[in-house]
Amino acid sequence: MRGADRQTGAMFSYLSREAMVPAGHPLRLIRPIVNAALERLWLDELREQIVTGMGDAEEQVSSVDASDPGLVKQASLTLAALVASRDAIVRAASRI
Repeated sequence: MRGADRQTGAMFSYLSREAMVPAGHPLRLIRPIVNAALERLWLDELREQIVTGMGDAEEQVSSVDASDPGLVKQASLTLAALVASRDAIVRAASRI
């Protein structure tokens, strides 16, 4: 969503953003909360995309010709990968 939280030197300033915000400023307290909220939103969006993909995959699996073992195997592997991805996202979201 926001990309990596990299600290790079500014083009027209010799002070870092960290140096410009005083140690006791409320922004220093808010930043971790905002980062966690944005991470949660990103994980929720990703989980929704995977759930949608799982529904599509399940629909495709149901229409696969059962007499073609290659297609059945590929459909099963795709569905298993989506399930594993969904479970990983659920675990990551529970740690936030």
